[in-house]
Amino acid sequence: MYVSKGEYDKALIYLMDALKIRNRLGDNKAIASTMIKIGESLMNLGKYDDAFIYLNNAKNIAISINVTEELDQTYFDLAKLYSMINESDSSTKYLDLFVLLKDSVYNARLDQQIIDVNTKYEVEKKDKDFQLLLTNSQLNESMLKQRKTEILLLIFIIISIVGAAIFIFYR
Repeated sequence: MYVSKGEYDKALIYLMDALKIRNRLGDNKAIASTMIKIGESLMNLGKYDDAFIYLNNAKNIAISINVTEELDQTYFDLAKLYSMINESDSSTKYLDLFVLLKDSVYNARLDQQIIDVNTKYEVEKKDKDFQLLLTNSQLNESMLKQRKTEILLLIFIIISIVGAAIFIFYR
């Protein structure tokens, strides 16, 4: 909240408290995320050396636990930090890493969406096939009942004709 208002000093107080809590909990993803926010706040206050320490630590945690969103944000913030201190080679390096990771994340999401759509299609296709089989089964069952009824009716007619013939013959 304070970060969005530009009140970075106040934000740092709460972010440091949050970092202590997350360290006690051992939630590495949340630790990395909080360190990124601390780094961003320090960067906006012009405390570039401190910002670098937090962003670099966040980067190392993100790499160790393989969380791409935090790593992506860290690369972007490091590129921004190096740009602010006029180290264009390092800024370019992290900007390239940011773009590369962003592309791979985008491609992974796109692949997942394709898999999801394909799975949904296959499920719907199997459901339609099942419904078709069920309808065919019901139709066959109905036809079987009709034939059974016709055979019973035919047997009744034959028995009636034979009975009538016997009755007429013995009369």
